[in-house]
Amino acid sequence: MDVNPIVLVYGHPDASTGLFFGGMSKDLKRHFRFHRPADLAADAKALARANLVVIAREFLPFVRKGLLSLLVRLDIPFFWFSDDDLLSIKHEKKGASLRHAHAFRLLERHAKGYIGTSPNLMARFANFGVERLALSPMPPDSVRTSPPPEDSAEFRVGMFGGDFRKQSLEEHVLPALARISGERRVRLFVHAELNSQKLASDTVVVPFERDLTRFLEHWQALRLDAVVHPYGSSANLPNKNPATLLLAAAIGAVPVVGEEPAFRGFTECDGVLKAERSIESWHEALVRLTRPSEARRMFGLLEACLRSRFNAEANRDSFEQLVAIARASAAHRQAIVHLSDASIERMARRARLRHGLVFLALRLADAALRGKRPNATVNGPG
Repeated sequence: MDVNPIVLVYGHPDASTGLFFGGMSKDLKRHFRFHRPADLAADAKALARANLVVIAREFLPFVRKGLLSLLVRLDIPFFWFSDDDLLSIKHEKKGASLRHAHAFRLLERHAKGYIGTSPNLMARFANFGVERLALSPMPPDSVRTSPPPEDSAEFRVGMFGGDFRKQSLEEHVLPALARISGERRVRLFVHAELNSQKLASDTVVVPFERDLTRFLEHWQALRLDAVVHPYGSSANLPNKNPATLLLAAAIGAVPVVGEEPAFRGFTECDGVLKAERSIESWHEALVRLTRPSEARRMFGLLEACLRSRFNAEANRDSFEQLVAIARASAAHRQAIVHLSDASIERMARRARLRHGLVFLALRLADAALRGKRPNATVNGPG
């Protein structure tokens, strides 16, 4: 029997995996491996050596490429981890889709369990009929934090939220910053995927960086005073978690946020400034942080709050349950792990081809339902 069962987290090293699977003690960390997805045939060897796989977030492309089929064939149990209701997000962006519904049904049918990150998400997937585990975000330990600058010629503000926060940014935050700019130079930094025509000409666009460590390094180098997180417009908002506060602290800035479910229970005493849906409220919050002493005081409160509220031991029970499931899986999979690499790669290619054809047919059906012809430039299966 394998004395060191392996849990393979299969997904990109972004904020989701970095914050929620970080902070493990050494006795747990030795059981976990992290694998950046590539071609399924190339990934098949690493997948086959795992005793349990955690699929991180992006279920649709993974299902389309045959991942679930391969795991079922190899008799490897898997959990799906997500810190958002991705099905709702996809419906908002593109409408209902036969492909998404089919992929979700496969997840429901074959998943050993689901890992959620907020009470709303856990309730949302209660009808999964599988085991459910909860994780809380943990402060990233890969980047050293430093407080806002003691003195600066300009007030530096960053926003790394998504497009669904654009309306509040334009209606509340930008006018508030314009008022402040009458007394002090203001510099706004936004990530490259934010699409707004109302940004000032001197706004700095920060290249999108998916890797959490590089994301934090890039944003920390900007020496921000504040991070703004305007109100969002999405059905997914009730599922959000307070990871933004952890990212702001790691960057070295004070968060100014809208009153949303993710930040319920956090107050000014915790180093978190909240603003209502008005220019005046955002101006009042932001102008306080133009005083370096106030910004540094608030940042100190934020760090103290996060240290007390986000203890790595909070996730220990869930991690131990994953290891226990991997250990049980290892006990009855001895024959599988002796398959040759060539055999496993062939299995992966067949799964990829089979599911690629299924999803191509579903894509054509989706296009027909919408009265559109599919884009001929899109590649075929896989």
